[in-house]
Parts: sequence; structure tokens; C-alpha cells
Amino acid sequence: MNLLAIRFTLVSLLLCPGLVFAQMPAEGMNQENMQKMMEGMTAMQNCMANVDQSEMQKYQARAMAMQEEVKNLCGKGKRDEAMSRAMKFGKESMGNPALQEMQKCGQGMQGMMPQTIPGNTNDKPTHVCDSIEQ
Repeated sequence: MNLLAIRFTLVSLLLCPGLVFAQMPAEGMNQENMQKMMEGMTAMQNCMANVDQSEMQKYQARAMAMQEEVKNLCGKGKRDEAMSRAMKFGKESMGNPALQEMQKCGQGMQGMMPQTIPGNTNDKPTHVCDSIEQ
């Protein structure tokens, strides 16, 4: 899975905490663990309220434009250029203060979230063109 797709997945997980429950194995979830998870999610939501929403909207607009650009490059057979653009955007994203703040907000939930992203059954990196819909 490419870095851009991972970022979208992370943002989706952070903004839709209910998805975490759907992915958790039932056998490891007892009352105490559920309570800890709920407390962690509340703390994360409170933290997320302090993230600069205008910056997040700007980032989302850039990410959507980047996704279209990459999709177009892939459609034209320019796989190397598409991968290069996606990787460059991913590196730039790491320096985004709003995303850094979101990452801090999610740190308390790290031990409670699945270790792998659903659908990615191997640890081999995939090409950006292989992971977007054409």
C-alpha cells in the first residue's frame, strides 16, 4: 500500500473511531479493555478538537488533487513519475503541522489498533498505480 493510501486510511481511522471496533478481534476484548479503548478514543477526540481544521481542509484539498494527478499519470502509463510524485507528497505530508498533531493525538491508541491495515496481506510495498482505482 502506498504512503498516500496509508495517510488516507489513517485519517479515516482517526475520524471514524467506530471502524476500530469493527476491526478488533472479539476474543481479546473484555470489559476492562473496552473501557480503556473508550477512554483512549475520548482523549483522542478531545485532542483532535485542537487540530487546526483550516489546515486539515487545505491538506485534504491538496491530497485529493494529488490523488487525481497520480491517477492521471498512472492512466497514461507514467508509473515511475506517479510513484515519484506520491512519495514526494508523502514526505511533504510528514512535515505538515496539522498531521503531526493528529499523529500525536493517535499515539495513545497505538496499542489498541490493529497492527496491519486490512487488505494488505503481505508486507511488500506495492506500487501507487496498483493501489488506486482507475
